[in-house]
Amino acid sequence: MNRLSLVVALGLGVGAPHSPHGFGPAEHARAVPRTAADASTVVQGPAANGDASSAWEASYAAEAAGKLEAALRALDGLPAARHVSYLADLRRGWLQYRLGRYLESVSAYRYAVSKEPAAIEARVALLLPLMALTKWQDVTQVAQDVVKIDPDNYLATQRLALAKFNTARFQEAEGLYRRLLLLYPSDLEMRAGLGWSLLRLGKHAQASAAFSQVLEVNRYHESATRGLQLARAQP
Repeated sequence: MNRLSLVVALGLGVGAPHSPHGFGPAEHARAVPRTAADASTVVQGPAANGDASSAWEASYAAEAAGKLEAALRALDGLPAARHVSYLADLRRGWLQYRLGRYLESVSAYRYAVSKEPAAIEARVALLLPLMALTKWQDVTQVAQDVVKIDPDNYLATQRLALAKFNTARFQEAEGLYRRLLLLYPSDLEMRAGLGWSLLRLGKHAQASAAFSQVLEVNRYHESATRGLQLARAQP
């Protein structure tokens, strides 16, 4: 099984903008303002700049209409002082990610990180294109940087566990999934991730138990179904 298929086995696709647990607009709302009004408030402060407001509004409206290229181009309308900035590149990183331009997305997010090195939101968002590129060592480094700042960060810990799994460091992945489940006991995706880590460690009975717990709540969970079949097939 190659690394990309391991991601699929966990039920955590790398490139779908609307898949659950950290790959779409719902989670990315932590990294960028949710509306054009929010954006203009953050960028401009009390003395709102009309040109900046128009550019942000046009970008968000275009994205809402599914016109991602237009959403990206709209940022060119920002005033010179805002054109290259933390928030603008955070936005560019997201749009490039949604367009499938993962290298460009990485570059934009890294620039945002360089502008605000104490912030974690750009680092967490940077994990998205890195995972899409299956750059697991880079994912590990960035996620560890976040966890050093925010030890209980859900998304960073989740993605660190996935990186450990995909680099065959199954025991470390097991520990990370167990930590997440202490904090989020109802999270079926993390319990499935635990099951796969246990399975790769040869702990077949424990893996079966983890997968069975997932399927008790959602009997159609494909990853847990496949994992349980494999665990039960072992001697």
